[in-house]
Amino acid sequence: MDQTDFSTSTELQESPVKTREVADRYVRLRDVASDMLKVREDPRRLEQTVLDCLLRELRCERGTVLYDEQGTGGALRTGSSRRVTGQGPGEQLEISDEGDPEFSLNHRIVKKAVSSGEPVVIKGCLGEPASEGIEVSHSVLCFPFSATPERLGVFYLARAVGESPFEENELAVVQDFALICLPILQRALLEKEIRRVRSEGADAASEEASAEEEESADGEPAPGGEVPTFHGIVGNSEKLRKIFELVEKIKDTDFNVCIVGESGTGKELLARAIHEAGKRRDARFISENCGAISETLLESELFGYVRGAFTGADDNRKGLFELADGGTLFLDEIGDLSEGMQRKLLRALQEGVIRPIGSKKIVRVDVRVLCASNRDLRHLVEQGTFRADLYYRLNVISIEVPPLRERMEDIPHLVRHIMDEIARDEGVRRRLSESAMKALLSYSWPGNVRELTNVLRRLVVIGKRRVVTRKEILPLLSGGPARSYVGEGAEEIENQIVLRIPRRTTFNEIIAECEKAVLMNALRENRWNKSRVTKVLQIPRQSLYNKIARYGLKRSAVRD
Repeated sequence: MDQTDFSTSTELQESPVKTREVADRYVRLRDVASDMLKVREDPRRLEQTVLDCLLRELRCERGTVLYDEQGTGGALRTGSSRRVTGQGPGEQLEISDEGDPEFSLNHRIVKKAVSSGEPVVIKGCLGEPASEGIEVSHSVLCFPFSATPERLGVFYLARAVGESPFEENELAVVQDFALICLPILQRALLEKEIRRVRSEGADAASEEASAEEEESADGEPAPGGEVPTFHGIVGNSEKLRKIFELVEKIKDTDFNVCIVGESGTGKELLARAIHEAGKRRDARFISENCGAISETLLESELFGYVRGAFTGADDNRKGLFELADGGTLFLDEIGDLSEGMQRKLLRALQEGVIRPIGSKKIVRVDVRVLCASNRDLRHLVEQGTFRADLYYRLNVISIEVPPLRERMEDIPHLVRHIMDEIARDEGVRRRLSESAMKALLSYSWPGNVRELTNVLRRLVVIGKRRVVTRKEILPLLSGGPARSYVGEGAEEIENQIVLRIPRRTTFNEIIAECEKAVLMNALRENRWNKSRVTKVLQIPRQSLYNKIARYGLKRSAVRD
């Protein structure tokens, strides 16, 4: 419907009030379209503008745009997500792009919209497909659209329980939006796809000329090849193959698994692989970071609560154990649990039941628990800060994820996989020269795969030529050659930490240098989480602050 004929539409002839509402809506949508034109070169900002518009017009709580990469509803990629965080002055909503751990998409509804090509309105559903008898938690509206000639997109809009569910007539609002605003986003996505295709071969002559210029001064590009993967884990090193073999043996069991390894090695990725490979793959996988929230909040997150259990408990709420019933619950940073939470978690694991806060009834659950920690749980048990009975209950199977420096042969595969992802997301593709790859292989990677990913993303952003050279990479690598790396001023050799300190003349100076090296290492290993450092080193928090000030330690000094 265009502006010339909407005054004669049947919809507007129903009542003067209806006419005014629709006319006002078109004015607002034209303003949104004008804002979109100002950022038409940036698809991500356009997605956010579109979602903000829909959240306001339909009074939704959350919105996400997804893309069907294969055109069949099988492979979905999430674009931008937005959620309402509050209400500002007047009727203005406060909208944020921060994630919401309580919310997960119902992919079954998304796939239905993609496969049918028609909008889908569900007045009540869970975030994931639920078994019979479980109460609903969201009202959902899915609106598919043609993102590019070969790819579909879906706007996924959700309202929480307590709000009025979506009605069929609200599709008119989305359709008006599609008429006025959607073409701007479609054009931006198409231009991004064109840039991606050109970067991969449509502009081959220009690419080869640039590549030859760089390669003549810096060697040949690193070879490609098929990237080996195992349920999302990239690599084919001997240590990874042993892990994959173990996963194949335990995937269909209900054994609890404890995953240990340094920060950034991919412990949660391995937990997801165990879930996806096993018999529980069709149920939910839910993760929670035990070190990121307080004990009181963690208890309500894990076990849920009933209405009136505490101030602010206005309704019943299921905990993560209940939501993961039949599936898998992954508890990260399990070593940070308080003594009280360890006791409650042990009861849930031993008896297979939970009791929501404020309830007198117990709920039986069937959940496989996977946990992870970058701290030595056995050492914590010896110290008395972690219960031995809980440790043996969780540690039925133990898997240690090797740091990246111990599987350097996987780096070329990881580089190609990460660069492919960056090219898909940013529409820009770069290649690494042979000497650039050698630079990556000679670095110790204290931040593991997470650090490698960040380095490659920065290379794409700051680079100007098609081929990445060694000179571009070296400023981003602050460490020396590959070795068993522990932290600043420390090196691990055969399970012993060796401190490297300058030669001093007095005993006090030597002790000060040792203390400084230990503090710097602990801060880096714990990513400057001072609460964890005080627990690891067993020193008062104020003493830690005093020592940081005394030695002038700064975050950049520990390269975390």
